[in-house]
Amino acid sequence: TMAAGKYSGMPVRDAKAKVREELVESGDAYVYAEPEQEVVSRSGDKCVVALTDQWYINYAEPAWKQQVREHIENGLETYSADTKSRFEGAIGWLEDWACSRSFGLGSKLPWDETCMIESLSDSTLYMAFYTVAHILKGTAANTAPIRAEDITDEAWDYIFLG
Repeated sequence: TMAAGKYSGMPVRDAKAKVREELVESGDAYVYAEPEQEVVSRSGDKCVVALTDQWYINYAEPAWKQQVREHIENGLETYSADTKSRFEGAIGWLEDWACSRSFGLGSKLPWDETCMIESLSDSTLYMAFYTVAHILKGTAANTAPIRAEDITDEAWDYIFLG
């Protein structure tokens, strides 16, 4: 139990979490974790783990998760209960997904030239982009090029959600 300070009388494990949260929120600390044992790839190679700057897609956002759950339940035809169950399970554990890396081959992030798009995210994001690229570039019938700064969240919602 904490004996002094702001969290006096609180169990140390609870106070520790609150102090950590305060430090991260104030910008005086950041969350960092190191592997507890040697990391080995699926091919059996030893991996070098390093803290690098990355961009993440926030799949943990509650409203997004709820929308996806509703679609899985009411609108997605999976043709088998097992497939539907796997989608539901993935939505449960999916949180922040690293979508960039700082070295190697790949497409540069448009808003951060120091990072490349991680390969799985690259293939996912580009498939969505290529469904509308001809419209954005002005090569579709009766369209003119659209400037990147004119594409707002609302524009993307209109394009993909109707």
